Amino acid sequence: MSDRLFPPDGHKMTKIINGEEVPCIAWSNTKAPLFTNGIYTASSGKEARVAFETFPRWRFTWMFNALWDSDDGPYDQTLTSMNSLSAPQPFYPNTLNPTYTPPANHIAGMGDMVDAVLGFFMLHRGSFESFLIQDTQDWQLVDQPIHPPGGAKGTPNERMQVIRTVGNLFIHPIYDLDNPSNLVLKENGTPIPAGQWTLENNGVIKFTTARTPGSSITITGKYYYRVRFEEDEFELEEVREKLWRTQEISMVSVKPL
Repeated sequence: MSDRLFPPDGHKMTKIINGEEVPCIAWSNTKAPLFTNGIYTASSGKEARVAFETFPRWRFTWMFNALWDSDDGPYDQTLTSMNSLSAPQPFYPNTLNPTYTPPANHIAGMGDMVDAVLGFFMLHRGSFESFLIQDTQDWQLVDQPIHPPGGAKGTPNERMQVIRTVGNLFIHPIYDLDNPSNLVLKENGTPIPAGQWTLENNGVIKFTTARTPGSSITITGKYYYRVRFEEDEFELEEVREKLWRTQEISMVSVKPL
């Protein structure tokens, strides 16, 4: 298990189209909740069903539609249109271009994007080791209530599981959150000082100072999904010189033990 973030840190998987950053992840990404149920059908046609999971796992399917393979370090990828991809230019002077000056809208830290993605896959040995991803849309809590029904109990060292509500119909636990310094907890709308709570494993908040009984506790901040690669192989396609794309990269979420 690792807390590394995919795509790899330091490799901003974006390109510039008409001066605007666009992700290298294709727009046809998919995600799906996965439940495991047991269903027995009698000869009469009647069914007996049992649910084995209270909360779903998730399958994320991503595709990187433009990955530059560079030999000269970080690159500035500039697109003049969706159908016209310029050759990459180094961010810094080198033997190929000793007087190069990067444009004002360059993205630093790109590096060799192919090696970054491929190396990340190999580092985690395919499906063996889990890591973190940030969903392209579903990644932030804003004043999300986390207190139990009826509000805080007001007991010393009270613990609350961070959750998110899905359509006001389903409550889903959140296990992996951003750095505690970037989280904001409130009690009845008033920020709670950082010294009065700690973030424990698997998204549990422990209050070192007792809260007011019945009070509303909310949290604001980013969260992640812990996943693993679903397959043990990784396929890349070269679409032009030094420009690659991936086939579908499938990842499934991992629940804490």
